[in-house]
Amino acid sequence: MPQQRFLQTSVLDNDRVRWYILGGNFDGQSTSDLNEVLYLDLSKPFNISLPPWNRDLSTIPFAVELSTACITSSSIFLIGGEMHDPISQTLYPLPPPVLKLNLTNSSWTIPNITGMNNSFLGRQTLQAVVDDTGKIFLNGGLNLTDHVVQFTGIIFGDMNILDTNTMTWSTLPIQSIPMTGYTATLINTGEILYIGGESENTPPGTLIDINQIHIFNTKSLIWSTMSTNGGDKISNRFRHTAVLTQNGTIIIFGGQSSTNYIQAPPDLVMLDTNVYPMKWRILNVSSTNAPPSLTCHSATLFDNFMIIAFGKITVASGNGYTGSAKLSSKIYVFDTLNNEWVTSTNRTSNSTNHNNKLPNIISNSQISVVIILFIVIGLIIFFTIAGALIYRKYRIYSMKEKLSESFY
Repeated sequence: MPQQRFLQTSVLDNDRVRWYILGGNFDGQSTSDLNEVLYLDLSKPFNISLPPWNRDLSTIPFAVELSTACITSSSIFLIGGEMHDPISQTLYPLPPPVLKLNLTNSSWTIPNITGMNNSFLGRQTLQAVVDDTGKIFLNGGLNLTDHVVQFTGIIFGDMNILDTNTMTWSTLPIQSIPMTGYTATLINTGEILYIGGESENTPPGTLIDINQIHIFNTKSLIWSTMSTNGGDKISNRFRHTAVLTQNGTIIIFGGQSSTNYIQAPPDLVMLDTNVYPMKWRILNVSSTNAPPSLTCHSATLFDNFMIIAFGKITVASGNGYTGSAKLSSKIYVFDTLNNEWVTSTNRTSNSTNHNNKLPNIISNSQISVVIILFIVIGLIIFFTIAGALIYRKYRIYSMKEKLSESFY
């Protein structure tokens, strides 16, 4: 089993059916960064008591935390983050902005990028999104100026785009609000939804209103915002995770409400993107097999299972932070079809019988499809009956005509 950690980054490789975990920190000290590359083998169902972890031989050239990553067909791009020498743990004040892992030969390189934005050097705590054309979108992020005492720095609001086909970098002139520690989710409209995060340069920090969804259109390159309305009350948070389900909803887990690793309740919430305006809903599920409240963890969605790994266990508000919050080394799995925490990704092995169980949430789009199907079936039945009646009436009329002719 891999050791506990937090502040790592992760990326799902659908082609190789692996979930990669890169870097992280194993005890919260600035001299405890990792250069490991782990992957969870998702090719077969597994039980959380014995997850199929593997260590990739291609260790990262730097020990890294607070970075972000994206995957193309054959490469992982590790972007930003705080980097140290893997042996001496000496901090690199201006590390390379992008590292590239070739998945074919397991080799790391520093790619040559044209048009690099120098203000991006040293950027961390942001989330990358890649579209289907190979463009990576990187919004905002934090550049620390104090790595030791207050951990203060500059929070940016610029949108940077790396085209992995031409290895060219561009920075858009139009900016969003400064943000860091958010989640970024690309939905099927080509829009990226930015949820939560921080927007203040100094501790304790100003949290971004989670009811204000910042939206970036990757086609038109235009920003917009949407206010959620009519849903459940959700706490502002940062360093949480978000996964996009197959029905278009976004599930948020964990995060913290302050720099002291205070929990942001509730832990498990859902943003319904199928309604306008979007709406927050609390997922009230059984705590059986559920993880503790986590922050700085990793999450992905595979085969309708949300898989959560590692992270730091948060404390409830008012309990105070002693500086010794525990780290997690475990994996947890949430079944997004049945809305429950489970112990296996093998549906037949999970004990609960769901044969008569309806999903907790049915989206408007699903309801619309059902209504349309009923209308179509109803019209088919109507026209079939009407046609039969008309034909019967015609037959009777024809017979009467023939009888009338026989009398003359």
